[in-house]
Amino acid sequence: MTPANEPAFALQGVSYAYAQGPAALCGVTFGIGRGETVMLLGANGAGKSTLLRLMDVLMPPTEGRILAFGREVSPDLLRDAALSRWFRSRVGFVFQDADAQLFSPTVEEELMFGPLHIGLTAGEARRRAYELAASFDIERLMDRAPFRLSGGEKRRVALACTLAVNPSVILMDEPTTGLDPKSESWLIDMLHQLASAGKTIVAATHSLHLAAEVADRAIVLGQGSGLVADGAAGAILDDLELLERANLIHTHAHAHDDDSHAHPHTHAGIHTHSEDGR
Repeated sequence: MTPANEPAFALQGVSYAYAQGPAALCGVTFGIGRGETVMLLGANGAGKSTLLRLMDVLMPPTEGRILAFGREVSPDLLRDAALSRWFRSRVGFVFQDADAQLFSPTVEEELMFGPLHIGLTAGEARRRAYELAASFDIERLMDRAPFRLSGGEKRRVALACTLAVNPSVILMDEPTTGLDPKSESWLIDMLHQLASAGKTIVAATHSLHLAAEVADRAIVLGQGSGLVADGAAGAILDDLELLERANLIHTHAHAHDDDSHAHPHTHAGIHTHSEDGR
């Protein structure tokens, strides 16, 4: 049991450097409260994906500590089967590339994998799989091979698989990548539903639109320099100087012909490049 007032995550001076490369993260310290929806914002190479992988204990930090619900977690500590089961039942990760997450022969088996792994019977796992399939409107896909699905269908299946173990925390890496407008609208609605159900959501994204639609809070990372800003999402997104400094937007002036007078205007252009694994 963990105290109810413990944050979902606490990062204490977390740094990470890839072998023979520059630091991806430097001295990152923040907490994630239970039930928060937090967007990790940053340009290419800022370390958003790296940070999510550290939080999901897929690799250890070079320096610092990571606590989940008040308990320190690391790859070495999660070698303990009981601690690993405790952590994996509470924290789910949706990868940027759904193909890296989906590996079973059919969607039905994908949805059953997590529940079976945490100890549900085959019957219980199947019931949960079909309940999720109905919620995600993917029942028609249950006998399909995941690699044959469209990008939007894969995203739905990947998120459904993550939710199959009913985690308290959902980590998402670039969740809008490859989605058409209809699928992105569906994702936004689903994130609102999950937040209303009390889930803690932490997503790395280049999409300022997604952040504006769903986030309570935004954390901005700078390339190799760690945390640049942390605050209410609305305040962060309204700070154009900050967003430009973090290379999340670009601004420019253009002439507007009005009675022969030129007026400067500022426009935000969202960079949509991927983070290329970092």
